Amino acid sequence: MKTNFAFVIFGLLLICTVSRAADLYVAPDGNDQNQGTKTAPLKTLEAARNAIRKLKTDKQKSIDGMTVWLRGGTYRITKTFELDDRDSGTKAARIVYRGCENENVHLSGGQELDPAAFKPVTNPAILQRLPESSRKHVFQVDLKAMGIETDLSIFQD
Repeated sequence: MKTNFAFVIFGLLLICTVSRAADLYVAPDGNDQNQGTKTAPLKTLEAARNAIRKLKTDKQKSIDGMTVWLRGGTYRITKTFELDDRDSGTKAARIVYRGCENENVHLSGGQELDPAAFKPVTNPAILQRLPESSRKHVFQVDLKAMGIETDLSIFQD
């Protein structure tokens, strides 16, 4: 009986050390060189995704799921965040990205513009196309001068 009990304890210890659920933390003020802990979070979703991919391919470790906790703040998304079959969990080992409780998380693909950069429209040809009552309420901004390259030709007549 003692032998069977010892095998059960050994088996439970083995399961607990080899397979575990894991958490990764990401924060707008983090660093992708960090370990992804609560006190040393990663900075980007891509770094968290890549860390999970690495864990999943490490044959020495097994995870019973993964939660990527996004700390409060704004995450500037400058390119598409791609997930593929390598990033899938299973029914028993889910991979979840979620905001930390009671923290406001914003994923923004836009660029913040300085309100002081907006100037009233002064071009007579443009003003002529606007109703007179709205002319003094219409402003413009030079996106190129702000370092924003975009093709706005689709909006031309």
